[in-house]
Amino acid sequence: VSNGIYDMATPYYAARHTFNHLRLHPDLLKNITQDDYTSGHMMYLNLPDLKKQKEDLARFIRASVPGK
Repeated sequence: VSNGIYDMATPYYAARHTFNHLRLHPDLLKNITQDDYTSGHMMYLNLPDLKKQKEDLARFIRASVPGK
C-alpha cells in the first residue's frame, strides 16, 4: 500500500487505521506492506518520492517471487 502523507483523496491516517485494524492472522499480515511518501495523492510527481516508490515497488516484487 502506497500512502501519500498529504493525500486528500485517500486520507493517510484513515488508510493507516484501516490496515491496522484488519484483524488478519499474522501469517497474512506479513504479506502487506505500507510505504509512506511525503507528497499527496500523485506522489510520482515529486521526484524524490518517485525514486522511493520505484525502490519500494522493486522490493515488493522481489519479495513476491519465490526463491528470490
